[in-house]
Amino acid sequence: MTPLDVAQGLAEFLKERIAAYEERCGKDFHVYAGFLPRARTTDDLKKMCPAIVIRPEVTTDDTEQSTVSLVFYATVYDPDLKEGCQSLFQLLEFIRAHLLMANPVAGKYWIQPGMKASVPDDQPYPQWLGVVECDVAIPQVRQNNPPIGWWTV
Repeated sequence: MTPLDVAQGLAEFLKERIAAYEERCGKDFHVYAGFLPRARTTDDLKKMCPAIVIRPEVTTDDTEQSTVSLVFYATVYDPDLKEGCQSLFQLLEFIRAHLLMANPVAGKYWIQPGMKASVPDDQPYPQWLGVVECDVAIPQVRQNNPPIGWWTV
């Protein structure tokens, strides 16, 4: 299981969970592993939003375990100057709650304690951005065969 496998697996999980949510709110959500496709026009950007992008940022190999740090980028497009951010906060809470309620997600993605959600002050209006960050345990890479000469003293 590579860091990208984890991002893709969690993207599939969120796609399934968000399907019912789409019916209630009447919006089409997009979920990507890696990067949000590039938008050349404002209309293209509107069509891509709302979206969740799951990106593996850092892989850490410690003595006891290996983890991948994931960033869930959430973006919505809303030109409302006063209440435009509301749907962003709802989407961030959706991500956070569903990941924590299903932990270990899909029976194999164990989210470590310490999840964080944040919204930067500087926003590219009318697009709103926020992030959820967490670490997920992944299998440690180890040498399977003993080194040559291991039997000698």
